[in-house]
Amino acid sequence: MPGEDEGKLPQPTKGDHAHLAAKALLSAIPFLGGPAAELFPTLLAPPLSKRRDAWMESLARSLKALEERTEGLKVESLSENEAFISAVMQATQSALRTHQNEKLDALRNAVLKVAAGTAPEENLQSMFLALIDAFTPLHLRLLGIFRNRSSANPEVFQELRAQQPVSDQVIEDLAARGLIALPAHLARSYSSPLFREPLIGADWQLTSLGNQFVSFVSEPED
Repeated sequence: MPGEDEGKLPQPTKGDHAHLAAKALLSAIPFLGGPAAELFPTLLAPPLSKRRDAWMESLARSLKALEERTEGLKVESLSENEAFISAVMQATQSALRTHQNEKLDALRNAVLKVAAGTAPEENLQSMFLALIDAFTPLHLRLLGIFRNRSSANPEVFQELRAQQPVSDQVIEDLAARGLIALPAHLARSYSSPLFREPLIGADWQLTSLGNQFVSFVSEPED
């Protein structure tokens, strides 16, 4: 009917945001033009739109479930929580850049921690979200193993040894970022050029920062 939608703002189509994201990605590629500039948005827009929708639907379901089991939490009130909005925006950008479930789970758990008010202070929130974006699933898996080493299946370590030197490189990365460390007596051994044992075989421990990170990306407790 004429005038029925008068005064309403036009709504974006399902692929609008994904199309814009694709164009933004293309703008970072120098000298890209001609047919390529037309072809790539066509290839990228549908999967980006699908990723965005799946991420937002998953996050909405998780927030609703969190609200039902958290006394005093109202999802509607989160629109006034600037830290939550910032966390959602940062996590969403990362979610669009990955298809890996481990990273998507970590991002979603982190947002839920911010919503529930159980996240670390805001500087650490932002830093930890950036780490999730930079990490591989193996980074996240190893951190979980080091936190629950006593309950880890020995076969897990055999599998990780089979992935060397990749697993060793990941351990070096985690240590460089201050998330894991060796006991002092072992650290001295590792500094020796004669030491050639695989890193995965050592008694690595989460640092205080590492424990905070693992808690941040783990599922919220009831």
